[in-house]
Amino acid sequence: MVAIVTDKATGSSQSVSLNALSVENPSVVKIPLSPREIAQFAREGDDLLIRLHSGETIRVGDFYVSDGGEHSQLVLEDEDGNLWLGEHSEGLADFQFSQIE
Repeated sequence: MVAIVTDKATGSSQSVSLNALSVENPSVVKIPLSPREIAQFAREGDDLLIRLHSGETIRVGDFYVSDGGEHSQLVLEDEDGNLWLGEHSEGLADFQFSQIE
């Protein structure tokens, strides 16, 4: 499974394995998961940890690093192709998802 990471500054996108997921600059990180598959989010340093009900953990390296007020965003894509934007409090891992129309 791969994520699509889109750099907010340049607009360039790349496919990245979920096993080696990290951002260099504030980015939009799109992961092919339904919000229902996620058991918990946690912050560890500047990394975001996504724990799934299956027991798997996905680490997004440097997710919380900001640049000039810009920060990374998490988007999930469910099995039906619906996109879900994750909103969280500044610096926290308290994600709430709303469907992108």
